[in-house]
Order: sequence, then structure tokens, then C-alpha cells
Amino acid sequence: MRVLIIGCGVLGSIFGNLFSKKKDNYVVHYMRNEQKAERYNNGFRVSLFNNRKSADSKNLDEMYYPTITNKLEDESFDIVLISVNSHQILSVLSDLEGRFNTALHIMFNNFWGEKEQLEEYLGDKKYLCAFPNAGGGFFYEESDLILKGAIGDSITLGAITETNKKFLEIGAQLFSSVGCKVIVEENMLHWLWAHYALICSLNSAVLAAGDGEKFISDRSNLRRAVLLVKDSIKVCEKRGINVKNYSDLKLFMYPISIITLGMRLQFLTNKVSKIITLQYQAGAEAMAMYKTMIETAEQVGVSVPEFEKILDQEC
Repeated sequence: MRVLIIGCGVLGSIFGNLFSKKKDNYVVHYMRNEQKAERYNNGFRVSLFNNRKSADSKNLDEMYYPTITNKLEDESFDIVLISVNSHQILSVLSDLEGRFNTALHIMFNNFWGEKEQLEEYLGDKKYLCAFPNAGGGFFYEESDLILKGAIGDSITLGAITETNKKFLEIGAQLFSSVGCKVIVEENMLHWLWAHYALICSLNSAVLAAGDGEKFISDRSNLRRAVLLVKDSIKVCEKRGINVKNYSDLKLFMYPISIITLGMRLQFLTNKVSKIITLQYQAGAEAMAMYKTMIETAEQVGVSVPEFEKILDQEC
């Protein structure tokens, strides 16, 4: 299978490495920024806690030498996996317009926009959306680049339109081939919004705390995260999401003290969540998601006081 991955960030690199190890797969990463791409010239070490039950149970600690291009050549690909920061999506989709029309495109990132935005660029293509239980961050150990993180057992996959549901089997086979349990979501757009709301809230709490370790170790930071999620739930509901359909958000409808304790226990017992949070680097993506949530809250007429407190703190 020929796979083009747009981006070489954490998720793109984790799955690029996994796909490239499968016999007969050909994997290329496209990066627009040549300067950023240079740091991958000598490859990098991938060090992951591995919780995929249907794959080799060993943790990953190996070198990955990605093939990277900064030009979108008229090559033929079976899959185009779009794995970029949420604030870069529309720009990247514009770059892909008119290209790779026979490939199955898979959006592999956080998305908070409208269906019409995707349809504008992808409406004439085969496309799905997916998001894995995986994450981490890039670090330097002396002069060596290393990707540290974790990969969980599952990946959520879905189609935004009825027309594209017929391609779900192809998407499921792609991710199953690297040991992921595929969960097909019926209303993928609302799932993406609910997931974005949760991740935006948690990332904003990490941003305010300074880093993942400070976030996890301080009960007041966990409490702040709970309040941020409660704010984002109000925005979700205003956008028409039935929060009760999404267990990750539904949990945050309980009293604050109970949820805070639950989060503390989660980080003590769930190694994947803990590692992803500890290695997460709250940079441009976290800030962009945070600002987007505030803008959306203003548009739909919802008060989000906890998000506004962080704005005051950052100022």
C-alpha cells in the first residue's frame, strides 16, 4: 500500500513508523517547512509504551528514518493521511485540492469546524476521519532526536457523509494491520467536536500549569481542568451535541470533587494517559485550540469563565 502522510508530527510519525514496517508498504511524509524537515535528516528514535493488545506487546524502542518530501508530486497513492495541527487543516486541504483524487483521504487530527468546510475541499474525494489513542512529544537527548510517548489499543474511525461510509472497511483494514482495535463512530462529526472539547480543555490546563508533570501532580490543576471541560460542554451543547452520547464528556457532569478524584486515579492507573500527558508539549496547537474555543463561545453566546481566567493569566 502506498501511503502519503501530510506532516511528520507526533501522530504522523508514530503511524508512519508502524505503516513502514509492514511488507509492501511505501510511506512518504510531506512537510511544507524545509527547515523543520531538516531535523529528521538522520532519523530519530521512537520510544513508545505500547498498549495494543492485538499487536506485539513489547514496547517500541527503535529508529525511524522517514522519507520526507517538500513537494507534492503527481505520484499515485492509495492513502493520504492528513496529520497536522488543527489550525493548519484548511491550509493543507487547499494545497491538496485537485491532487490524489483516487486516494482515500483520512483526516487524522483534531477538528472543530463545520462539515461544509471539509466538503468544500474533500467533497469530490473519498474521505474518512480518524483519531487514535496515542500521543507524546519530541525531545533532544544531547544531539539525538527522540519521540517519547504511548500508543493505546484503539482508534476511532468514521465517515462525515453517508457516501463515504462505504470506505470504512478500507480504513479499518489499514489501522487493524498495525494492531489497532477500530471503533466505528456513527456520528463522527459530533464525536470529533466532543473529543476536541475534551482535549482543548485538558491541553489548556497543561498550558496554564506549565507542563504535564506540574498538571498531573497538583490537585488544583486537575480541578481547573474539570472546570474547563464543564465550560466546553456548554459550548458543545449550544452547537447541538448531546453530551450524554459521549462517555468521556458525560463523566464531567458529576460534581467537581468526584471528577477531580477520578482524574487523579486515572493518571495513577492508566499508563497510556499518564505518559501522553507527561510528554505533551503545550505549544502553538494548545494555544490555537484554546483561542478557538473562546471565539466559538462568543459566537454561540456562552460564558466560559475558566477559559477567560487563563486568558487573563497569559496576558
